[in-house]
Amino acid sequence: MATRFPLSILFLGLLLSLAACCGSSTCDECQDAHADAIYLQFSVDSSATGNGFRAAELDTIQLIRQAVSEKITPRRDTARIVLRRTAVADSIRLDRTLPFPARDTLVTEDYTYSILLPNAKPAQRYELTEVNIEGSFEADGCCTCYRNRVKTLQLDGRPLDLTDPAGNNGIVPIRLTRK
Repeated sequence: MATRFPLSILFLGLLLSLAACCGSSTCDECQDAHADAIYLQFSVDSSATGNGFRAAELDTIQLIRQAVSEKITPRRDTARIVLRRTAVADSIRLDRTLPFPARDTLVTEDYTYSILLPNAKPAQRYELTEVNIEGSFEADGCCTCYRNRVKTLQLDGRPLDLTDPAGNNGIVPIRLTRK
C-alpha cells in the first residue's frame, strides 16, 4: 500500500505538469478555419491582359449553392455580395457557413457553386463542381490541427488543385478571369 501512494502522486504530478505545458501554449499554427473554405479572387488586371474586370463589373456578385449530397433533398441557396470599389481585389470565402447559412450537417463538398457577374460586359458565369476535400487530424505536442491532404474541384469542367503545397491549410485562391 505504501508503494501505491507515491506512484499516484508521481502520476498526478506528471499530469499537472503536462497540463501546465499545454495550457500555456497556443496553437497559432493551426489554420483550421481555412481547411474547408474555397476562396475566389477576381482578376482586376484589365488593362494589361484584357482578361480582368473593372471595379464596376464586380460591385455585385451572385452566388448559387446547390446541394448535391444524397443526405438531403436537393435545394438551392442564393447570396448576393455587394463589394465596395476598394474591396474588389479581396478574396471571397465560400464554405459551409459563408456567405450562405449553415444547413443540416452538410459540408463544403456537399454542394456545387455558381458564380454570376451580372454587371460584367458580357455577363460572366462560373461553375464549381466535383469539390473534394480530404484531411485528417495531426497532433504535435499539445496542439491537434486538421490538415488537408487533398482539396480539389472543377472550374467550368477544368480540374483545379487548391491544396496548400506547404500542407498548412493556407489559402490557395481560384483566380477568375474574363472568359
